[in-house]
Amino acid sequence: METGERAICRRCGAELYRDSTRAYRRLLPLVVTAVVLLLISNMYPIVAMDLKGTRMETTLWGAIQVLYTDDMPLVALLVFATTLLLPLAELLMMGFLLVPMARHRKPRAFHRIARAILLTRPWGMIEVFMIGVLVTLVKLSTVAQVLPGVALWSFGALVAVLAAILSFPPCDLWHHLAPPRCARDGQGASRPPGYRVMSAHRPHHPTATAQGLLACHACALLSPMALAGAPCPRCGAVLHRRKPASMTRAWAFLLSAYLLYIPANLLPIMVTQSIFGTQHDTILSGVVYLWLSGSHLLSLVVLIASVVVPLLKMMILTLLLLTVRRRSTWRIREQTRLYALVEVIGRWSMLDIFVVALLASLVRAGALATITPGAGALAFAAVVVLTMLASLSFDPRLLWDTFDSPPHSLDSSQADHAGTH
Repeated sequence: METGERAICRRCGAELYRDSTRAYRRLLPLVVTAVVLLLISNMYPIVAMDLKGTRMETTLWGAIQVLYTDDMPLVALLVFATTLLLPLAELLMMGFLLVPMARHRKPRAFHRIARAILLTRPWGMIEVFMIGVLVTLVKLSTVAQVLPGVALWSFGALVAVLAAILSFPPCDLWHHLAPPRCARDGQGASRPPGYRVMSAHRPHHPTATAQGLLACHACALLSPMALAGAPCPRCGAVLHRRKPASMTRAWAFLLSAYLLYIPANLLPIMVTQSIFGTQHDTILSGVVYLWLSGSHLLSLVVLIASVVVPLLKMMILTLLLLTVRRRSTWRIREQTRLYALVEVIGRWSMLDIFVVALLASLVRAGALATITPGAGALAFAAVVVLTMLASLSFDPRLLWDTFDSPPHSLDSSQADHAGTH
């Protein structure tokens, strides 16, 4: 493939591969810069607040500590993992691989580390945290003097650098370590057993499955279908035709998210105690507060990220799972694009959790005012995690398995079984 070119799926329009030579050349300097910015962002205060002569400031680590001391250890762990632990771990792992690769040497434990990067990437949410900081500034600016800290600017720079890093697909590390190849079993058959020509009413686009091949979930290497269940010849990951138990795990996570969505919106996500009394705020009351204070844009951002996005994710995933279950071929191309949308917007639901963490760590003025996280914060955090796990468990290729097979060729039990292999 020439520099700058990309491969597009002829059937669903998804990007199969993009030449990443230029991105790879600047990846190591970007990783080093991101590590330095992340360290600076945690050494200095993000924001300071002056409330009637009482000055308060907070860091990211300070916000995590407050959540832990306020009997929210699980929420504290989630904030710690998504804003500090996993982003830093990914950057350090990439640096560990890129330094020897820049010297044309193979890093030690390359395959295990590269697969670990694939697992950690979806859970880094520093850009969402940055939006949470902006929402916090607007909320506090109406009651106190708010001063941005050094970490606020370093976080802004970090988001820009991370955006450039995240544009590089982790699976491309294998392409730059060694040229991509297709594992062969020596037969070289152009039409392996099970190959069939698509019927006249469906356009024939050759697929890997039709050619007797399957793709590794980690490094994307094509291997013969006969190797299913065996280690990948290139990276060592176990080969599967589809994600194991995809339908079962996706349904379990999704139904759990539905059950917790109601208490997440009804229970208070934040409790404010002041000289005027105690106020319990839900997610919707926070949206209303931002709107009435004149921050209409941020009010809409919070409404979309914290109310609309979680419900939209669950509805889309329900549609996809029912489509596979019923073996429907209705608008599969559009449903595939909906799944891609779910993957993009999934992390933004964490916005309210970050806002609560920052407010709870900042507003600690004793008798004047104190903010603590409410029970709704834990329920809402669980909804975010469960919907992300549901989308990561679902294999969108199951939609196209229905398209490729005649409706009468597999019954519903076989369709569910297909998601386990």
